[in-house]
Amino acid sequence: MALIFGTPGNDLLTGIPADDEIFGLSGDDTLFGQAGNDTLLGNQGNDFLFGGVGNDLLWGGKGDDRIFGSRGNDTLHGNQGNDSINGNDGDDVVYGGKGNDTLRGGKGNDRLFGDDGEDYLYGDLGSDTLTGGLGRDVFAIATRSGGSSLADADVIADFTLGEDRIFLQDGLRFQDLQMTAGTNNSAVLRDAASGHFIAILLGVNPTLLSEQNFFGDAPSPTPSPSPSPVIPPVRPPIPSPTPTPPPNTLVNGIASGDTTQTSTVLWTRSLQTGSVTFEYSTDPSFSAIAGTRSATITDPQAPVKAEITGLTPGTQYYYRVTDAAGDTAIGQFRTPAELGFSRGLRFGVSGDLQGELAPFVSIRNAPDRNLDFFVQMGDMVEMDSESPALPGVTQAKTLAEFRTKQAEIYSERFGLNPWVNLRATTSVYATWDDHELTNDFAGGATPANSPQKQDIFRNDPNATAPFVNETQVFLEALQAFQEYFPVEDRSYGNTGDPRTANKQELYRYQTFGSDAA
Repeated sequence: MALIFGTPGNDLLTGIPADDEIFGLSGDDTLFGQAGNDTLLGNQGNDFLFGGVGNDLLWGGKGDDRIFGSRGNDTLHGNQGNDSINGNDGDDVVYGGKGNDTLRGGKGNDRLFGDDGEDYLYGDLGSDTLTGGLGRDVFAIATRSGGSSLADADVIADFTLGEDRIFLQDGLRFQDLQMTAGTNNSAVLRDAASGHFIAILLGVNPTLLSEQNFFGDAPSPTPSPSPSPVIPPVRPPIPSPTPTPPPNTLVNGIASGDTTQTSTVLWTRSLQTGSVTFEYSTDPSFSAIAGTRSATITDPQAPVKAEITGLTPGTQYYYRVTDAAGDTAIGQFRTPAELGFSRGLRFGVSGDLQGELAPFVSIRNAPDRNLDFFVQMGDMVEMDSESPALPGVTQAKTLAEFRTKQAEIYSERFGLNPWVNLRATTSVYATWDDHELTNDFAGGATPANSPQKQDIFRNDPNATAPFVNETQVFLEALQAFQEYFPVEDRSYGNTGDPRTANKQELYRYQTFGSDAA
């Protein structure tokens, strides 16, 4: 295995025939993975990434990048910028990210996600699934895209009438299409001449499709005799308006958590004060909204949450978050099955988060693992190390510092933000342990008997409290934990134990059908 880093310049970085990790840093870089299951990160600049043979993970980062997966089942991320991404051979997963991207699946049964922006999606050969995401997207189809059975057709998951369009390739014309109703309110497109199934448009009534929803590259017929050309007068061109950049105020992403069979907590943080809307649905295109909740951002440093109830057990849900600036993000979660039902269980777990360790590349593939949930298990931000967000501060002690450390974990670094990607794709459960402020915090001790008495409680107004969990530093750290995780705000109630009575309930019990508890 080779670990290769570029320079701030324009680099040519080539791996070896093994599992390489290649980081381009800044500059317009060219990265070649060669054989092996490689990880390539272009980072800043307009980069060229080529995975080579193997199941590769490629991230474009910032800039207008060109990304090629080659042979293997690859996962390709454009991230920011107007990117061109090609899966080539294999069953690939392709994400455009932000920007107006062009995505091609190549050979194999691919999954393409345009994400934000006005994207072009080409499934090419194989049975592909195309999801445009936000923006006015174009889905390309051709006779060669499909086959003789319905299973050969490409699936367009979120075609929006009046917004998205379909590009007809290789001379295919609107009048060549036969459109019929499929199952689950879908439109099935076939080539009338060959009978081949070309595409399935989920959630689209075929009677509402018209020629206005399509455009093609077929040449227009030339009238006979040809008219004399009309030369228009020369006029100065009208300058194009400067485009307004999309808002980027949901800086720490979105999340769902504490999910039960019938409820969940949705979360976000926005830099824009005002109302935040949470919508949820069982339909990824949000054609039918199951419910809406709202919250108000009064302090950009303080996230907001919405508790959702009345959900159906064992069901996949999608949610959409929109803030007052118009920034929007989409996530998903799955409610656990009821007791008595067994469907298998796949989950992830990790702990020990510190800002200087970002960008946490070890979890970068978690969104592709189809997890039922992820456990953020303790040490959810150790506050006793200096990190880029708080230079010179070796021990956070105030609410403002705790919030900064929490936000740092879910902020982009080196062009990557794996925690934001993970928390948008599956529910999380978070726990608090004895290393949250610093190592060996000893939550059941008095401040005077804590191993940290020499520093962390110095000048604390509650330094003489009977337990460390009644000191101001503890309460403010706990407040930041409650704010930055999608957890219910519960209380233990009157337990009779002064250490827990009417304190925040930090631990949960949850069943997952008959598979786990």
